Amino acid sequence: MTCDNWPWIMWDTYNARGSSAFVLFPLIIILGNFVALNLFLAILLANFADDPDAKEQAKRHSVADWHMAPPDGMPRARVA
Repeated sequence: MTCDNWPWIMWDTYNARGSSAFVLFPLIIILGNFVALNLFLAILLANFADDPDAKEQAKRHSVADWHMAPPDGMPRARVA
């Protein structure tokens, strides 16, 4: 939330609807910024999360490994 010109919009709302604008607008600004901050931090932390077990499992089950020879060097058995 950019908080751009919100005091003027609040005053217009106050002139139209009454004193509830003085409670509503700061509440919206605070909660909106809180939600935006939490969303940003959740995305940031998800990108930095390091799960070595998941990486190891992904290595074992990757498609590239299906076409490689077994680790002992023996040729694969053919399926008829």
